Amino acid sequence: MQQGNYYLRREDRNDLPQDIAKAHLHFSQALGYLRFLSDADHEDYTDVYKKLMNVEERMSYIRRFSLTERVRHLEEAMKYSSLAIDNAVPLGKVGRLAQLEFEQACLKAREVELDAQKGIEVQKVYRKRDEVLQSIDRALDELRSSEPSKRDEAERWARNCRHRLENKLKIKG
Repeated sequence: MQQGNYYLRREDRNDLPQDIAKAHLHFSQALGYLRFLSDADHEDYTDVYKKLMNVEERMSYIRRFSLTERVRHLEEAMKYSSLAIDNAVPLGKVGRLAQLEFEQACLKAREVELDAQKGIEVQKVYRKRDEVLQSIDRALDELRSSEPSKRDEAERWARNCRHRLENKLKIKG
């Protein structure tokens, strides 16, 4: 996990795709290691799945990847997000679950952006965008009430998603 975190946080952004790939490798190895531990718990799995979600989401922004590859990385991020949520539920930590659900709502904002790039019907993209923005607002409200310490960061993230979907959405066509 430490090696993966190192590559996610590196300051030198010239090697961003390579760093993300290395982070993915280390988090995947951590997941494999957890599967061999008899005492691994939901908390451990939640942490690794969340990291893999973050890595895959970042890969969905790498422009040198084809649109198909970026979509695939986002689909992987959504899969890991669901696995993180599934493992967080038994922990009973409402704040942790709210954080993960908020992040999943933000992943759906990225999905709208990629849908627009794929050339999906304009009205369908706008409908989905509006649903996602409402989902983000609901998830943010839940996060505010259950995990106040994460409020400022989440509000910045929500503003960023809203800005991208309302002001920067580029629809192919």
